[in-house]
Amino acid sequence: GFHFRWLFAAMGDAKGSGYHEAWENQVGDGWWEDLSEMAHLTEETLLDELKRQYAGHRYMTWVGDILCVMNPFQLVSREFVSEACLERYLNLPNKKAWPPHNFAMADLAFQKMLLHAKNQVVTISGESGAGKTESAKLFIKMIVHSSNGSEFEGLEEKLLKVNPILESFGNAKTAMNNNSSRFGKFVQILFSKEGAIQGAMQTEYLLEKSRVCSQGIGEQNFHIFYIMFAWMQVFPEYAALLDLPDPKDMKYFQFEMGPVEEDDLLDCLDQLKEGGDDCPRCEISVKELKETIDTLGFTANEIENIFTALAGIAKLSMLEFEGDEDGCKLAGDRAQFESMCKSFGIEPAAMEFALTTHVVELPGGQSVEKKYADHESASLADSTGKDCYAKLFHFIIEACNKKLSARGSARTSLAMGVLDIFGFEDFERQGGKNSLEQLCINLANEQLQYFFTEHIFGQELAAYAAEGIDGADITYEDNQPMLNLILGKRMMFDTLNEQSKLKRSTDDSCLEAFHQKFEKSKKLYEPPRMANPEFNMHHYAGSVKYTTTGFLNKNRDVLAVEISGCMAIAQNHIVAVIFGGEEGAIGGKARKVSAAKALSKAKQSTKNIKGKRSGAATNFLAKQFKASLVSLMDDLNKAEPHFIRCIKPNQAKSKEWEVEDEYATRQLRYTGMLDTTRIRREGYPSRPTFADFMERYKILGHPMSKEVPPTGPNCQEILAHAGVSEAKIGKTKVFMKHYHGQALDEMLKPFSSAAMLIGKFGVGFLARARCRPVIEHKRKQDSIVKAWLETIPKLANPFAVTCQAGKDEDGEAMLALWKKREDEGKPPPVSIAKTDASVAEQIKRSASRREPKTGKPTRDQVIEFYKTMGDQQGAGQTEDGRFCAWFHGIVSRNKAEKLLASEQDGTFIIRLAESRFGYSLSIIWRGRVKHFAIDLDSKGMHTIRGNSRKYRYLNQIVAFHKNHSITDQGDRLLYPCNPGGERHDLTELEVEDNE
Repeated sequence: GFHFRWLFAAMGDAKGSGYHEAWENQVGDGWWEDLSEMAHLTEETLLDELKRQYAGHRYMTWVGDILCVMNPFQLVSREFVSEACLERYLNLPNKKAWPPHNFAMADLAFQKMLLHAKNQVVTISGESGAGKTESAKLFIKMIVHSSNGSEFEGLEEKLLKVNPILESFGNAKTAMNNNSSRFGKFVQILFSKEGAIQGAMQTEYLLEKSRVCSQGIGEQNFHIFYIMFAWMQVFPEYAALLDLPDPKDMKYFQFEMGPVEEDDLLDCLDQLKEGGDDCPRCEISVKELKETIDTLGFTANEIENIFTALAGIAKLSMLEFEGDEDGCKLAGDRAQFESMCKSFGIEPAAMEFALTTHVVELPGGQSVEKKYADHESASLADSTGKDCYAKLFHFIIEACNKKLSARGSARTSLAMGVLDIFGFEDFERQGGKNSLEQLCINLANEQLQYFFTEHIFGQELAAYAAEGIDGADITYEDNQPMLNLILGKRMMFDTLNEQSKLKRSTDDSCLEAFHQKFEKSKKLYEPPRMANPEFNMHHYAGSVKYTTTGFLNKNRDVLAVEISGCMAIAQNHIVAVIFGGEEGAIGGKARKVSAAKALSKAKQSTKNIKGKRSGAATNFLAKQFKASLVSLMDDLNKAEPHFIRCIKPNQAKSKEWEVEDEYATRQLRYTGMLDTTRIRREGYPSRPTFADFMERYKILGHPMSKEVPPTGPNCQEILAHAGVSEAKIGKTKVFMKHYHGQALDEMLKPFSSAAMLIGKFGVGFLARARCRPVIEHKRKQDSIVKAWLETIPKLANPFAVTCQAGKDEDGEAMLALWKKREDEGKPPPVSIAKTDASVAEQIKRSASRREPKTGKPTRDQVIEFYKTMGDQQGAGQTEDGRFCAWFHGIVSRNKAEKLLASEQDGTFIIRLAESRFGYSLSIIWRGRVKHFAIDLDSKGMHTIRGNSRKYRYLNQIVAFHKNHSITDQGDRLLYPCNPGGERHDLTELEVEDNE
C-alpha cells in the first residue's frame, strides 16, 4: 500500500505558514496509510510503526477498515478541525483520498448509510483517557457537515452544541483523565432517506453517581459543581438565589492531592468563566455552557430550577446529626438545613422527618415510626444527594432529546449511531478500589469486545464456511465464557440479585455465594488467598480485583420512601418531576402552609410512592444494566458497524509524544488490532455476490451487448481477463483480497470516462431533438404576430386623427367657458376630491353611530367567576393546590397562538375565556393552532363544544384526551405548554389560604 507523504498540522496555531503548507509538510520517510498492508507484520513491527508515526505528530492511521487513534494529550491545530478540513473530507471516493482522520470515517459511514439504505453505527472504544469523547465529537461534527441539511431550522446547531451540557454534568477529573466520561452515551442521529437530519436521540448508561459524595485521591466531583460556583461570579443574581457557603467548607468538594501536583479546580474559578486553552482541567466553561443552554432553548425558569437543585445537593454535605443507635436529630447550623430545604422547595419540617425517621409497616395495615441512628441519617443524606443528581442528569438527557426531536409525524428512515462508552477500568492500578460500577463498566467492554470479534472474525469464518472457502488458518480469542459467567442464567448477576432480595443477606454472604458458584471457573474467576472481601476476574483486557464492600446496597439502589415522598411535592418543579411528582405541577407562587400541614402532605405523598412501588417488580442495578446492555446490542446488531480504537500511549499523559511500549502493546493485544491486521492480509474482506460482481465488472471480460448469466465460471472469466489470480469463487459470491477491488476499479476508469463522454453527447443530441420542433413552432408564431402588429398603425391612424381634432375643439370650448365665468365674477367649480372627502366623513360618522353595543363580561367579572366557582372545583390545579402547567389565566386567542406556534404537535393550554364565563382549549396539531370552547352547564359539568362527553373537572378532560383524540384528526393533549418565569396571568387568580 503506498505511502502518502504528509504531516499532521503542527501543534499550536501554525503561525507564519498557510494551512496547505502545514498539511503537505513531511517529517522523515513516508507513512503507511494502512498498517494491514505492511509487508512484514508482527506485534513488534506494528508497535514500531505506530511509535514512528506518533513521534512525527501523526496520531491516526488505518488498520484495515478500523481507525486507530493515539491520544496526543494536547490541542491540535485549529486548522486540522476547521471548515476547510471538513470540506476536504466531504464525499470521499475512498478512505485513502486523504490522510486518516475521524472525518474520513464519518463521511464514508454517511455515504454507506445512503447508498445501502441501512443504519450505521460507530463504536469508539479504549481505556479511560484514550481520547474517546474527542473522537466522538469530531465524528458527529463531520456527520452534520455531510448531511443534506435538517428538517427544521436550528437542529444542526443544536446537535453540535448539545455536548457541553452533557460533559459538564457527566464528566469529571479522575486519576487517569482530566475530562473523563463517568457515564456511557449512545447517540442516534436520525435521517430521512435523502440524508436530511430529522432529529437525535441520546441514551445514557450507568452514571457514576457515587462521585457526588466522595472522590478518590487526585480526583474531583462532576464539572458542573465547579461551573456553578463560577456561574455565581459571572451572574451575581444567582449568588443570592443559590445562597451557597464557601465550597472549600463543603464535604463533597474536599480535594486530596494525588502523586502529581495539581491545582484544586476551586482555585481556578476565574479560568472557568471564559474557558479556552488556559483551563485544561475542565474543558467546559461558564461561557460555553451558557451558549449551549441558549441554543437548546432552556427557559430561565428551567435553568433556575436546575441550579437550585444542584445547590440543594451541595448543601446536603453540610448536614450534621447527633444521637445514638436509638435515634438522632439534626445538629449544627439550623440555617444551613433550612437553606438546603429552600433550594429543593421543601418544607423543613417534612424534610427533617424524612431524614431522621422511617415508617415500618406492620401486619394488619398498622405502622410504627422508627428513628434512624446518627450514622444512618448521615448516610441517607448522602444517598439523597446521589439519587437526586442521577435523576437530574437523566432529566437533562430527556430534555435535550425533546429539544433535538423531529417534529410532526414524519417517519425516520435511517439512523447513524455513535457509541461513546466508558473504557476498561482498573482503579487498583492508581491505588483505588474496584466496585460494582467497575464490574458493570468492564462487562460493557467485554460485550463490545465480543461484538467486535464476532463481526471481524466470527462472521468472517462463518461466511467462508457457508461459501465453501477454506478459513482454517484464521483463529481468534473468544470471550463468550466470561459473558456467560456474568450474564448467564443463575450466574453472577442473577446470584447478586437473589442475594439483594434477601433482607438478611450481607456483602460477605454474597461473596460466599460467588465462591461456591464459580470455584470451578478458575480461568475466569479467582477467590482471594485470604479472607478478604474481594475476588479476581480475568477479563480479556487483564485481571481485575473487585472489592465487594457495598455491593448489595449499590445493587438495591433504592432511596428511602420518605425522602422520595418529600421530594415529589417539592416547589422546585424539576425536583418534583424527577421524583415522580405530578408532571403538570408548576412552582409559581408557593402557598405558605403550617409545619403540621406540610408534614401531613409529605406523609400522603409517601403513601402514594409506596403504592407505586408495591405493584412494581424490584429493579436492581444489575438487572437494569443487563437490560440496557441487551437493548444496546440489539441496536448495534441491526446496523452496519464501524470501529474507532483509541490507544492511550502513556500513563503519565505526557505531551512529549512518548509511547510506553508495554502499556501500548497490552492495549493493542486486547483491542484485537494485531489480529485485525492479520485477518486483513490472510482473509477476503471484499465479497460481492455473483450478480453484483457481474453488474459492476462485466465489461472487463464480456461484451456489454451479450446476455451473460451471473455464475461462478463467468465471474472467473472476468478475473482471468483482469489478471486477478488470488481471488476465490464461492457458491454465490466472489471472495477478493483487500487490494483486488482497487485493481479492478482502476481497470474500469477508461470505460467510465468513455461512458461519460458518450452520455454527454447523447444528452446533447436528445436535447436538440426535443427542442428543434419547439423552436420551429416558435419562429412560425413570431412571423404571424409580426405581420399582425404591422397592420395596427394602418388601422389606427384615421381614428387617431379624429380624436385629436375632437380634443382640440373641446379644449377651445372649455377655455371660452372658463373665460366667460371669470368675466361674470362666478367662483370655480367645487373639487371632486373635496366632495368625496366630505361624503366619506359623513359615512364614517353614521357608521360609528350604528356600532352595536356588546354584552361581554368584564375582566374583573371573569376573575370573580373563577375564584367563586373554578377555584372551588380545583379547576386547573394539582392535589396540593398549585396550578397545572397547562392552565393559564385570561390569555387572548392571539397570545395563545404565539405561545404554541413554535411547540411540537400535541402541546396545549386551557385558558379562561375572555368573552364568556367558561374556558377555552388551544392546541397545536399538524403545525396549526386550533381552539375549542369548553362550556359549563347548570350542573357545573364541562363539555368541549362539539363533543357530547361531560366532565366534572378540567383535569379529567386532560387525562381523557391524553389517550383519546378530540376530533377525528387524531389531536391529543400530549404536552402541557409552560412558558416559565413569572406567571402574572395566574397570580390574579390565586385565592388566599386562610388556614
